[in-house]
Amino acid sequence: MNTKASTTADDELREQLKALRSDLDKLSKLVVRSSSEHGPRLVDDARATGESVLDEAMKSVDAGRELGEQQIESAERWIRKNPFVAILCAIGAGFVLAQFRSRN
Repeated sequence: MNTKASTTADDELREQLKALRSDLDKLSKLVVRSSSEHGPRLVDDARATGESVLDEAMKSVDAGRELGEQQIESAERWIRKNPFVAILCAIGAGFVLAQFRSRN
């Protein structure tokens, strides 16, 4: 009696494992099919998003470059208007830096 019960349990376990293998096989086929159907679209979406981010980054770089050029032009105009003050500032900055270097 005990042997018959264990045989029945073994048979049930085998059937469950067989069903599980079948379900896993179906699932793996579904994943492969789904990835082949949706994969190219996802790649295209990722590429479009990357290009959009790159475009925005380039716009930011261009805006930063333009702002930097404007600041340089502004400084050049100030130096042309105030050459003696600019020279005195440069001398003062050089003196301060020399003092820091001589202490080290």
